[in-house]
Amino acid sequence: MAGIRPSKIFPSISACTWLNQGHNLIITGPTGVGKTYLASALARQACRQGYRSAYYHFPEIITKLSLAKADGSYPALVATLANRHLLVVDDWLRDPLTPEQSRQVLDLLEDRYSRRSTLLTSQLPVAAWHEQFKDDTLSSNELR
Repeated sequence: MAGIRPSKIFPSISACTWLNQGHNLIITGPTGVGKTYLASALARQACRQGYRSAYYHFPEIITKLSLAKADGSYPALVATLANRHLLVVDDWLRDPLTPEQSRQVLDLLEDRYSRRSTLLTSQLPVAAWHEQFKDDTLSSNELR
């Protein structure tokens, strides 16, 4: 995949019109197929077109949210992340979440829903995501 521009592969996605509509994108597959490469290329393309983007590896955003909760900067961090045109989370749900982490992540995604776009890459198929949320009150049928 090296050297191939996303505009050659996915013209409608690389045009970033999905960002204007608050649509989300999920890229799943095994290690080594180019999920991170594609997500990075799409984030760069969004930036070139004037969209504000943020890119996080899943453990990094979990740590950042937890630390912000502890030091009182959580509302400001969530507001900043909620307002990025594109939030990329690489290796989504790589590790199971504690109940507190589940609430933090789902609150962030809820703040973004239908307003801003989120791109998730994951080695797990979507059907397996439910098991990663360890809070029974949050892992409802909606996540299955």
